[in-house]
Amino acid sequence: GKGTTHLRAARELQLTDVAVTSGSQARELVPLVGDVIASKIDQILKHGRIIQDVSSPRGSSSSNVAPIVQDLRENPAKKLENQPIVDALVDYGDSHLYSGHRGRGISHLRAAQTIRDSDTVVTSGDQASKAVDMVGERVGAKIDQILEHGHADSEYEEEEGEVDEGEEYGVRERESALPPLAREVRGKPAQVQKNQQLVDALANRGEEQLAVGHTGRGTAYLRAARQLRDADKEVKSSAEARTISRIGDKVAAYIDTIVG
Repeated sequence: GKGTTHLRAARELQLTDVAVTSGSQARELVPLVGDVIASKIDQILKHGRIIQDVSSPRGSSSSNVAPIVQDLRENPAKKLENQPIVDALVDYGDSHLYSGHRGRGISHLRAAQTIRDSDTVVTSGDQASKAVDMVGERVGAKIDQILEHGHADSEYEEEEGEVDEGEEYGVRERESALPPLAREVRGKPAQVQKNQQLVDALANRGEEQLAVGHTGRGTAYLRAARQLRDADKEVKSSAEARTISRIGDKVAAYIDTIVG
């Protein structure tokens, strides 16, 4: 996900012999630094932190973003290794807030928040359930899935009871509302024009899955669409897609039906 992309770029910046003085210079000289990360480098050099996430245009829809989600998007994990887990849990939880499964969404967002703020590097769901607050058996299983596959897709999910809500989770919307992730994917064109057809196909498939109540599965397709939208090279196969995004087998098979 976005977290994985940033971690890879951070690793390249750590290993480079180049003294980075600007985002544009880093983009030219350091592998894996694209336009989005270059912009963030400029923000860090100027302000000491990332002020605006240019990869997540929200515009007038920002009021639809639950405060806890905005907080999780804007403030990174204490342990860099936990960022991909936090990102996947936020995507999963955020989608569920808007799909009629609010209880599940809230429980996963609460877990994402405690993992983000934890000094413990999460290595498994079982370890997290013992070491990190708010991580129960269900979230632990999702963590194992994220660590193995890079997403929280599910074949089948049972509905669970509602949990206590707070205003930080935003207003309850009608079940037909698209989650912010779906709106975000449509918010800007693919960085590489030849990827647009694939991005649109993945986004359509994700929205179809959401419409029939397969929220986890729909989120997986939408996350892949977002990552491939921001890719700086043409994707011609699922194997190439896997170098950009930790996609699961279902998404990979679908990609091959589009570009194969």
